[in-house]
Amino acid sequence: MKWLGCLGALVVLALIVGGTAVGTYNSLVGLSQGVDAQWAQVENQYQRRADLIPNLHRRFAVKDALSQVALIVLGVAVVVLAGQGHGH
Repeated sequence: MKWLGCLGALVVLALIVGGTAVGTYNSLVGLSQGVDAQWAQVENQYQRRADLIPNLHRRFAVKDALSQVALIVLGVAVVVLAGQGHGH
C-alpha cells in the first residue's frame, strides 16, 4: 500500500509538471504570434514607404522640369529686355 501512495504522489507531480509545461508552451506560442503580428505591421510600413518613393520621384522630377522651364523663360525674358535696352 505504501507504493500506491508513492505512485499517487508521482502522478500528481507529473500532472503539475505537465500542466505547467503546457501552460508555458501556450504562453510562448501566444507571445510568438504577437511578435509576428507586430513584425507584419513593420513590414507593411516599409512597403507603404517603398511604394511612395516612385511617386515622390515623379513629383520632384516634374517640379524640377517646371523649374527648368521657368529658368529658361526668365533667361529669354532677360535677353529680350536687354536687347530692347540696347536698341534705344
